[in-house]
Amino acid sequence: FDDVIEGFHKAEKELTDYGVTLMLKTMRGYDVQRQLVLIGELVQAGVAALVIQPINDSRISHKINEIAQKGIPTITVNTDIENTCRRCYVGSDYTAGGVTAAGVMRIVTGGKANLGIVAGVSRLLGHDQRREGFERHIKTVCPDINVVQSVSAMDDSEHAYRVTLSMLKQNPQIDAIFIVAAGAEGVCRAVLETGMGDTVRVVSFDTVPATVAMMRRGLMRAVICQQPLRQGYESVMTSFDILLSGEPKQGSRIIMEHQIKILENL
Repeated sequence: FDDVIEGFHKAEKELTDYGVTLMLKTMRGYDVQRQLVLIGELVQAGVAALVIQPINDSRISHKINEIAQKGIPTITVNTDIENTCRRCYVGSDYTAGGVTAAGVMRIVTGGKANLGIVAGVSRLLGHDQRREGFERHIKTVCPDINVVQSVSAMDDSEHAYRVTLSMLKQNPQIDAIFIVAAGAEGVCRAVLETGMGDTVRVVSFDTVPATVAMMRRGLMRAVICQQPLRQGYESVMTSFDILLSGEPKQGSRIIMEHQIKILENL
């Protein structure tokens, strides 16, 4: 998420002459009550617009709808939320991302593999959409790819390490892994610890330091990028457009193009 935050600040710098400033609050994990507290603090501080990576929970939806009644528009970034009157979503099409990852896995494995899936967080709408898109498409295009087991990394590298290590010990036939969201460092550490680094092929998302290092090592075969810096930038600029004219110039969904990275084009 560091690149998303860098995008926030890039937009803030460009809008300085218009008197725009940002108040940034961050949190670890997916505690709904904590996110509600942070939203409340920002509203109390008098923000004109809210940019948020929302937990997909009815309480967050209700809060977004509540502050909309006060004239504060919400722009969701990186992942969206259901059943709200948020004004714009800026991020990737997660279902399409899952389909793209399935296509990459088909190429990487030649269409035959015993696959382990390391999923993301069920409280994030995008993670569920990406996993579902992947699983549905892999069944269609690769009937010889057998999904052996699916575990959840919970967007945490240490948790990802533990559940992947357990999955590989229980299922030594696994020779490919799809990482739905964060946790790549932990997943790859588990693969290497089991001595399966030469046989397991990994496909993941985002060119973060861990994925770049594992691509150079030969374990990570490809990553799919979703332009995080642009996500942060466009979400702030869209907020400004809404405050200025009442409407997002680019519509209610600004979708990032997926970019496939391999070692040779890092």
